[in-house]
Amino acid sequence: MRKPKLKQILVVIGLFFFFLLVFFPWQNLKGIVFAKVYAATRILLVADDMSISLFPLPSVTLSNVNVTIPIGDAEIELASEKLGLRIGMASYFPPNFGISMNLKKLKKGGDLFMNTGQSGNTVSLKLDASSVNLEQLSLPGLTRPLLGTVGSDANLRIDQADLSKSTGTITMKGENLKTPGQMVDVMPGMSFAIPGLAIGKFDGQINLKKGVMDFANFKLGDAQSDLSGTVAGDIKLGQDLNRSQVNIMVRLKLAQKILNDPQNKTFVSFLEGYQTSPGEYGLKWNAMVAELSGLSIKVLPEKLN
Repeated sequence: MRKPKLKQILVVIGLFFFFLLVFFPWQNLKGIVFAKVYAATRILLVADDMSISLFPLPSVTLSNVNVTIPIGDAEIELASEKLGLRIGMASYFPPNFGISMNLKKLKKGGDLFMNTGQSGNTVSLKLDASSVNLEQLSLPGLTRPLLGTVGSDANLRIDQADLSKSTGTITMKGENLKTPGQMVDVMPGMSFAIPGLAIGKFDGQINLKKGVMDFANFKLGDAQSDLSGTVAGDIKLGQDLNRSQVNIMVRLKLAQKILNDPQNKTFVSFLEGYQTSPGEYGLKWNAMVAELSGLSIKVLPEKLN
């Protein structure tokens, strides 16, 4: 029997890969990949199209994708033109597998890279955000989104069985920040309207060490802002979030145009109970997280001297 020529072998191999690419059930594979990602991270993916690359490292590229990321009891939803998904090593010592996602050109602006993995009860998270438009983030407690852009860098190791063993750092820096006007229910029967406030630049860092989240150099606004101030203090993490102790101090300064606007009378009157000097206010919270909700009087801040 005559052996096939190299040319014939190459033609057969080429035809095999051609028909594999044309007739392979990519939609079924897409569903499997999305299910694996959700099972490992609780991140929900929805995309129009998917392609696979084996070089230089195996990766998946998704087009017109929506990503739903769980944050505690809330969720953040993002939409992007393209997402690169890769399964590899989240850490080498100890070794554990992880998933990295690279969201390019978020539909409302910005780029986002995230790498997450889990080893036992510990979840590792690395985040690099660049010029992300805050309008696309629905944050817990806000009826309307913040306006502005933010860049952030985070490297965290979260112990799900005991939060007090968690470590890491978070840095953030942004500009053109503006808070939306909204009604705030402090307690049943007690509410007031907060006006929209142009803050401008903001930056800060959170250092998480031995279960303590230390707020370092948090600054809001400048002399031209409607509102400026600083945030300091820490949160001592308990075994779970509800048992964590909050010790946060906030110093605020309102611009004269905000103080003089009669539409802000209710808001300014509320802050007068925390006034440290004309137009300046000091507030502090010292309570368990579980006490900062519902009917607890500790929802209201104390005056900071």
